[in-house]
Amino acid sequence: MNLLHRIASLLLITCLFINTNSVSAQYGATKWLQFHEVKASGEKQPDNITNIIQDERGFIWITSLNGLFRYDGFEFKSYRHNPRNPDSLFDNLLTSISIAGKHKLLLGSIHGGVFWFDTLTEKSSKVSTSLNQLKNIQVQSLLLENASQLWIGSYLGLYQVNLKTNQSLHFNHNPLDPYTLPGRLVTSIIRDQANQLWVGTDSGLARLNEKTQ
Repeated sequence: MNLLHRIASLLLITCLFINTNSVSAQYGATKWLQFHEVKASGEKQPDNITNIIQDERGFIWITSLNGLFRYDGFEFKSYRHNPRNPDSLFDNLLTSISIAGKHKLLLGSIHGGVFWFDTLTEKSSKVSTSLNQLKNIQVQSLLLENASQLWIGSYLGLYQVNLKTNQSLHFNHNPLDPYTLPGRLVTSIIRDQANQLWVGTDSGLARLNEKTQ
């Protein structure tokens, strides 16, 4: 029995030693991964950040629930809605952003719909569409595929917008139809390498069959 106790004790110590080394190794690897908060003097710092993207000039553009911010590596510049300036942002509650070409951003918002922002002139302009309610859909996600094809995820479903013809299609959840979106709230949209469109909703994942739409 003494021999068995000794063997059991040795096995227990060995296991503890291995686990301790494993934890120490993990801690040693993790402790070098340090995050540094980005702060700059001057204007208000961004908070409640919803999205980040980098443009062709290297600027970091940040959407937040307090407007749009540009970071140049040294300081932040903020852009906000100004009711006295028709060229300012249409809304401060920004949820999504996409590069729309040279010096051009596409912004999605809660109350202002989808609109363009020129990074040189620093002016905003509306996205023309046949849907009058587009500014009230509470945008959650954007997928700008090319100069003519835009997908918009919102609290009211999925929208497909042809930017050249201004024609739009609306896809929504219908509990009586199993071939509609599984949920009303569309949170994310991507197109994969096989050219399939994937849509994430509050009630599940969907894949659009564009041949039957």
